[in-house]
Amino acid sequence: QKDIPGLLRLLQYILSLHSNGRPDIFNNAGSKYGQSELETIVKDKNTPIFVAVDCDAESGAPDSILGYAFCIEKEIKNNRVLKERKILYLDDLCVDESCRGLGLGSKLVETVSDYAKSISADSIELNVWGFNESAISFYEKNGFLPLQEEDDENTPTRLMFFDLSDYKNQLKDIQ
Repeated sequence: QKDIPGLLRLLQYILSLHSNGRPDIFNNAGSKYGQSELETIVKDKNTPIFVAVDCDAESGAPDSILGYAFCIEKEIKNNRVLKERKILYLDDLCVDESCRGLGLGSKLVETVSDYAKSISADSIELNVWGFNESAISFYEKNGFLPLQEEDDENTPTRLMFFDLSDYKNQLKDIQ
């Protein structure tokens, strides 16, 4: 709950980035989630949020949010076409502009990956807009691979994934 103002600040920044990239689709004010929606997300065990915080130098207490990763646990079961599997969907990742290049984003991805492994997810998946070349590069550097590309009025989106099956196979070999 105490993190919601910091999350809203970064969500507003992300919306402005998307609005600049696709003004024909995105509003230029507001955020992806509002206060009450964030309160619901924070309480839901299937929508974990991981945050990177700056701590007060004197007390060591968390002072401000420098980044976040919103996730959604998804399971495919009893589908006639698709195999059963568990996915951790990376819904949104943001690092404060002033902290980029310091490794916070990679640390958030590492934390998300560790969490995905802990819940026995088969993969981590995300969507990224084609205009967001820095995000695409970041995800590729962190081990994500393109799964599918869609061209939406000359601005492709990419579904990217990080396969955790090798990790699961390594665990089976150890046991």
